[in-house]
Amino acid sequence: MNEAGIYKAICNVMGDISAIGKNQKNQAQRFNFRGIDDVYNSIHPLLKKHGVFSYCAKIETISRDEIKSKAGGTGWQIINEYTYKFCAADGSSFDVLARGEAMDYGDKSSNKAAAIAHKYAILQTFCIPTAD
Repeated sequence: MNEAGIYKAICNVMGDISAIGKNQKNQAQRFNFRGIDDVYNSIHPLLKKHGVFSYCAKIETISRDEIKSKAGGTGWQIINEYTYKFCAADGSSFDVLARGEAMDYGDKSSNKAAAIAHKYAILQTFCIPTAD
């Protein structure tokens, strides 16, 4: 399949996207970051405008380990590898490989790993800057 359509669409999105600031704050480790909601809210209208969408085509678990908190609670640390397919309206597509790593003491480690992997697949595919 000819990928020219998806490549052109990606370039068009890149031409329209603005910087996404690191406006979220991790209080525990004291660093700023771009949240997944910030990324989705910024890029969604442009994906719609230029006829691009992505979906997770494959998930492979690299590791899944039980962890203990300092207080003795049980949680999970998970590392997954995701293949995201970016598609254009003409049917052209390409795959992006991304890893997601997360820890959680409830039931969200898989969701967190998927979100971080998709966020970085988007940030790197569209070369989204952090500041103007």
